[in-house]
Amino acid sequence: MRDAVPAAEVLGIDMHGIRITMFVPSAMLGSLAGSLFMHYVSFVNVQSFTVERSIVFLLAPVVAGARSVYGVVLGALCGSLSGPAGADPGRSASRWMKSRPL
Repeated sequence: MRDAVPAAEVLGIDMHGIRITMFVPSAMLGSLAGSLFMHYVSFVNVQSFTVERSIVFLLAPVVAGARSVYGVVLGALCGSLSGPAGADPGRSASRWMKSRPL
């Protein structure tokens, strides 16, 4: 389907219908994720989405592998767990060290 659209259409597959069928659920999941993010943060503005956060969102599936569901989930977990550490490692490390008892 992805590589040979004309061949799939010759076989009678409705490519427009399949694309709409895939686009609508992905848009619904994106809107659900945005709604949950807004409730988590409780205030969303332009400064919430920095360049570093955009890079993490783009690299998360690439790091673990975008061909399998498990790779994307693993990449999302790594990206979400590295949140503040990826933005400023020195500050996050010092905060982590202060919270650890000796």
